[in-house]
Amino acid sequence: MLILLPFGILVGRFLAFRHFRGKGFVEALLALPLVLPPTVLGFYLLSAFGGNSPVGQGWQALLGHSLVFSFEGLLFASVVVNIPFAVQPMQRGFEAIPPEVREAAACSGMPPWRVLWKIDLPLAWPGIVTGLILAFAHTLGEFGVVLMVGGSISRRNQDDRDCDLRSRAGLDNKAAGVMSVVLLLLSVIALGVTTCFLGGSGVAMTDRRGLHVRFSRRHHSSRRRVLMQRRSELLAMVGPSGAGKSTTLRIIAGLYRPSEGTVTCNGSTWLDTKRGIDLPPHQRRVGLVFQNYALFPHMTALGNVAAAMGHRPASERVSRAHELLALVHLENLEQRRPADLSGGQQQRVAVARALAREPAVLLLDEPFSAVDRRTRRKLHIELAELRKAVRIPIVLVTHDIDEAAGLADRMCVIDRGETLQTARPADLLVAPASARVASALDLPDDQSFSPSPLRT
Repeated sequence: MLILLPFGILVGRFLAFRHFRGKGFVEALLALPLVLPPTVLGFYLLSAFGGNSPVGQGWQALLGHSLVFSFEGLLFASVVVNIPFAVQPMQRGFEAIPPEVREAAACSGMPPWRVLWKIDLPLAWPGIVTGLILAFAHTLGEFGVVLMVGGSISRRNQDDRDCDLRSRAGLDNKAAGVMSVVLLLLSVIALGVTTCFLGGSGVAMTDRRGLHVRFSRRHHSSRRRVLMQRRSELLAMVGPSGAGKSTTLRIIAGLYRPSEGTVTCNGSTWLDTKRGIDLPPHQRRVGLVFQNYALFPHMTALGNVAAAMGHRPASERVSRAHELLALVHLENLEQRRPADLSGGQQQRVAVARALAREPAVLLLDEPFSAVDRRTRRKLHIELAELRKAVRIPIVLVTHDIDEAAGLADRMCVIDRGETLQTARPADLLVAPASARVASALDLPDDQSFSPSPLRT
């Protein structure tokens, strides 16, 4: 168990969160002990690690005894035969973690090791415990492979014990090898059919201030631009669904890499594909509020906010978290978990967590879409007030034209991956630059808007 636990966590987590060519083959290879007969698996291990194999001879030269018919062999065989029972449940446990929760952790400034410790392990524990229980139970009942490799013969003539076992059993090595290959191929075919039907599972500096984004995606010849000239400007990105608004936020945050592009903020280059610069999310000073908020479900409101303060001394985190929760009017709800909060309260916690990083830019991905109209109006007022307290660039993604006009200094219209127009709300809504802009905003020919007094 001491070997299978770290091995299962590392391999299961890697397979859950990484996508690479040959991943299906690796998963099938790890699953072979499930479908191979124990004697066939034992035969292959004997052939690979016996006294006549290069590995076995190296082990003999290094430690003075063979791997076969030793305690080490017993341990090795037990681990191999139980790998799928440990890895597969743990992998499913990690896959059950919502991707936006892990992305929120990265955007909260957590380096990978803290994401593992604070998010992955606490949320994947059912799969981890299941893997350990299954592996332990299987260890008690599976002796075929273990006896073939570990054996029970006393330590004598260890170099030839594997050959001695075969001769005592009257084993024809050539016939056994052919039969083992046939059974291996049948096992691989079975795994392949199952997979087909069930499915596989340094910073460069520049003198430009504010936020500057330019990128192009594969299969798109256009380049989308977001330019914020003032540090305290709020830019609303509007356009039809699928236009690329949320993708732009993910590129700024470092959660998605375009085929070509640059992202700079207040003189720091976060992304420059031509120069090979691509800072990970936890190294970008970004506060991101997800559409579904992506709060850490196993932490309280106070814990969610404090989790984003890895850059501060531990002694300061709790007091600063209290200050931020007070800023968003949640003074008496610090000890509640997300499941015990309303939609509006969850949104406030998400904003407080985003601000806890002391970000250089605040990104809001449709933060008001999951709340009722009355709560939305109240949150609009609070966002306008919040801008007075935090003078940083804010990018707001929304489908609500009234919302954008009332809150934003400028609006950026995006359609089919292309920036069509960026202007003040009054100018853009009264006189759109083209019929395509008017269509993207769903404006009739005689439509006219007046920005709400919420914008400051």
